[in-house]
Amino acid sequence: MIVAREGGGPVRCGWDALQRLKNEYLGEEVCAVEVFPPQSEVVDEVNWRHLWEVQDAPSLLRRA
Repeated sequence: MIVAREGGGPVRCGWDALQRLKNEYLGEEVCAVEVFPPQSEVVDEVNWRHLWEVQDAPSLLRRA
């Protein structure tokens, strides 16, 4: 899922806003992550945030 601001400005929102968007567009019971790569692999060409849905999330990411 890509999160972007209208007008192309930086996406400056808190965890709660990203959680609300994830729930609304991917579902409340979907596990999603945001990835922060090693600095040498950063591609920062647009003001987007990405949430990736995790299929069969490991127990580390889910409640037991």
